[in-house]
Amino acid sequence: MRRLAGFALLGGLAAATAFAQAPSAAVDKVECIPVEANGVVTARVTPEVAGTSVRLYFRWGAHGDFYYVTMNAKGGGRFWAVLPKPERRNESIERYASVVTPDGKELARSEMSKIPVTGDCRLRLTEKEL
Repeated sequence: MRRLAGFALLGGLAAATAFAQAPSAAVDKVECIPVEANGVVTARVTPEVAGTSVRLYFRWGAHGDFYYVTMNAKGGGRFWAVLPKPERRNESIERYASVVTPDGKELARSEMSKIPVTGDCRLRLTEKEL
């Protein structure tokens, strides 16, 4: 009887594992970031994993270390974050999103891409994003 219960338990765990899906992350395209003004980046995570957070990593051009801000949940696997204001000398921002566990283990990472920093970029932040 114990063997049967053990097999049933293992079978249930295997089925649950088979249905578990690793998350994926994708950052939405941003046309530009304004010079000396904040910009917003949005991302999608599917499926959402309870207890994780989504970070937006960024650096100015191809220079130096990456920094990150924790993205805010919109619901439905959508996230947003406000980037710090770039300085006039910055021509582009490299960025990617990462899904991380509370102990910092990365579960998923989007592709890295660049956003141009331009003087004629017109972007309006919502009240929430300010």
